[in-house]
Amino acid sequence: MLGAAFVGDTDAQAQTASGGDVGLDAIQRVVIEMDYHHLGDRHEPRYQNPYPEGTVWSATFVLDERRGTTAYVSLVIADAQDGADLVINGHRVALPYGCHRGDVTTRNALLTVPASAFRVGSNDISLESVWIDDYGEHDDFEFGELVVYFN
Repeated sequence: MLGAAFVGDTDAQAQTASGGDVGLDAIQRVVIEMDYHHLGDRHEPRYQNPYPEGTVWSATFVLDERRGTTAYVSLVIADAQDGADLVINGHRVALPYGCHRGDVTTRNALLTVPASAFRVGSNDISLESVWIDDYGEHDDFEFGELVVYFN
């Protein structure tokens, strides 16, 4: 596992990509995904996107350069219960337990990751629903506004 996590309820604690500032003097900002996605295996009509897209979301992006020694991954997450992992080029980062309230309240998550987890050139990033309950069902949750800041 890489990194550490911080979860905040207020803009003063951690702003998401739509706020444009996570309280950091970032020297490089990379927008990965602004749309919201529903991971899991159940229909959830209270979500922005009620139909699940599977248990894994992934994207590939290119870094022309990597500045700084620390990366901060910012995202908004809602309804995560017990198991969501972020995977960066094969390095797994567990989302903070503060995200796991079991309601549709959105939470701002800011994860600290060594910048070395990213590489110049092509990078793979994914978010996975890893928790499975006693009935064999995955945790359902929504996420969006995924941005990486380098400092």
